[in-house]
Amino acid sequence: MDLIFVTHTHLDHILNLRLFPETEVCDSSYIYRGEEVIPYEKFVPGTNVEVLPTPGHTPDHASLLVQADGEIWLVAGDLFWWGEGAVHGADRESLLALEDEYAFDTEALRRSRMTALERADVVIPGHGKILRPHGRHPPGIR
Repeated sequence: MDLIFVTHTHLDHILNLRLFPETEVCDSSYIYRGEEVIPYEKFVPGTNVEVLPTPGHTPDHASLLVQADGEIWLVAGDLFWWGEGAVHGADRESLLALEDEYAFDTEALRRSRMTALERADVVIPGHGKILRPHGRHPPGIR
């Protein structure tokens, strides 16, 4: 099954959806299949990929938790992001303190980040390099 997951609807995350007109699109609560809107809860239907609500950057922001190689990988969208060339720490405190000038709700964002960091071994941000908030590098990634 081909499916596009949208973490949130900022233009830089949805602009190219039109390049895949026949592909189903999924957000934190619904699958969009043509004109049909199908509600779902907790897991992307037909998978073991968990949808984790992570509001703060936007009210409806969501991330994905994927188990791979005995670890939990977080596809984080803009839960964590930084500008090109920005230097930041990958430790928990640095990630919790990371500024988000576009945040809709900074307190909700901090709570979402705390929950995500409690669950994830590896973080794949929407902008920036893959990181390990707990220190170890994933295989093949430095």
